[in-house]
Amino acid sequence: MGARVVKARSISGICLALLAAGPAAADLPLCSANQLKVFTPNYDESLAHRPSAMPTIDYPFGTRRQNWNFEIRVALDEAGRVTCYAMPEDAGPAVVLEDNRRAALAQLAGKTYVPFLKYGKPVPAVVREFIAEQELPESKVPMPSVPLKDVEITLKRTSCFGTCPDYEIRIRGDGRVSYKGEYWVDVRGVYRYRVPADAVAKLVQSARARNLWSMRAKYDGQISDVPTYYLTLRVGNQTHSITDYAGRGAGMPVAVDEFQDEVDAVAHSANWLHLSLESLDSLRKSGFKFYSRAGADLLARAIANEEARDDAAILKLIELSAPIDGKADSELSQDPQRSTLENALILGRESLIEPLLARGALNTRGTLDQEKLDRAFRAAIHSARFGAVQKIWNAGGKSRPALQFTSRENEDDVAGKVVPVTLSLGASAPFKGAWEGRQIIEWLATLGCDPKVTRVDGFSLLHIAASANDVDAVRYLLAQGLSASQLDNHDLPPYSDTESEDLALLLLEAGMDRSEGTWAGKGARTYAEHRHWERVVAWLDAR
Repeated sequence: MGARVVKARSISGICLALLAAGPAAADLPLCSANQLKVFTPNYDESLAHRPSAMPTIDYPFGTRRQNWNFEIRVALDEAGRVTCYAMPEDAGPAVVLEDNRRAALAQLAGKTYVPFLKYGKPVPAVVREFIAEQELPESKVPMPSVPLKDVEITLKRTSCFGTCPDYEIRIRGDGRVSYKGEYWVDVRGVYRYRVPADAVAKLVQSARARNLWSMRAKYDGQISDVPTYYLTLRVGNQTHSITDYAGRGAGMPVAVDEFQDEVDAVAHSANWLHLSLESLDSLRKSGFKFYSRAGADLLARAIANEEARDDAAILKLIELSAPIDGKADSELSQDPQRSTLENALILGRESLIEPLLARGALNTRGTLDQEKLDRAFRAAIHSARFGAVQKIWNAGGKSRPALQFTSRENEDDVAGKVVPVTLSLGASAPFKGAWEGRQIIEWLATLGCDPKVTRVDGFSLLHIAASANDVDAVRYLLAQGLSASQLDNHDLPPYSDTESEDLALLLLEAGMDRSEGTWAGKGARTYAEHRHWERVVAWLDAR
């Protein structure tokens, strides 16, 4: 996402259906049903293959629309060439495809994406795209010209119904920067530092080039539970402020959104939202007491923040004597009872395991705590990293972790069900790392953990392995006697959890019940068609 450090909402949150009014856009026809039954990558994959930015549609000042921006599906051939378009399957209220939207679609006809590969060969694909629409300013109001030292740019992003970072950045023309972190950020408090003055000069030039002084004072997208962004430009004794509350949903020009990102980039906001060596150095220079309760909570937040990637900074913080018993924001850690070590394990931060163990992460008053050991072991298994599992297994010495735990469907489930610890496995590896579930399953089986037992919600190891798209693990579990037709408490089989066509075929060939009307009213073909599994559909047709 480039320099963007906060993505609290996207155009998809205000997407519209696309309803053709009259003939299709010039040079870009509507897709047939068969053209859409192909590989469908996720949005991030599509971005990586996109050749250039999508077109933006301009409207005159004062334009009133019920909805701004729209979503389409674009079909590509094997070479990545755009061939046709269609309305999205899950869109909201339909709108007319007006002439300006038709013209924007026509611009897509000449685009060629980087080809998508499947099984090592280029294949046709269907991607989802969003066309931005913006209201132009009423007139061009020149931004005042003053010496750089008399310029100040402030960006404040507020929290939302969730974990949107709440912070403020204030940049002065001479390069002085003030950061204030409130909630859902690693570093809280006010800190001051400097950036190159020429970087600020370029930021001011960008504000002028983007015509920000001409923008409305407020863009209100009329959407609930999103953050508000306040951008303020002080130039000499004149000030212009822009309030962005889901502004793209109110026709806010793309330039405002992009400039906010530039402010974050110049101020290095990401280094404070997610602990970094740079922010640690600033904290050290400011006299921050790393051994304090504030240091403990900083460490806990940094480890629990899955957006953070700088484990070197976290290691340095541990070396600086930050206590390891801090508390992370409950929504960041998902479970306020999780320890710092558990969060490190669950998020796959393997480099932190031994330093935390060395600091007594499994001890209470200097003695090994069996409950901490058991919880850490389950957290390691959840991470699906075999090395982490082995480290915690050995960490207790002669006191081994428990091989069972009580699986509960919800907080009100007092009794629960005692199950093998293997069922702590997560369905994906943190940070898209390797999922080593099969190794863990096989190893725990040698210790007596029965792979056939299900959780209290009916979820089996086969469901978990299918969700992880691990063909080898599924093949192993089938060989252990697990049924490909096994249903969880929602009447769904492992087949419904996978995104892998190879794995789906494996389950079918293992004798899975494929009749329509089963599994919460659906069957094998319904899932296959929805996921554009051509080989699965062909397999089903042949039978």
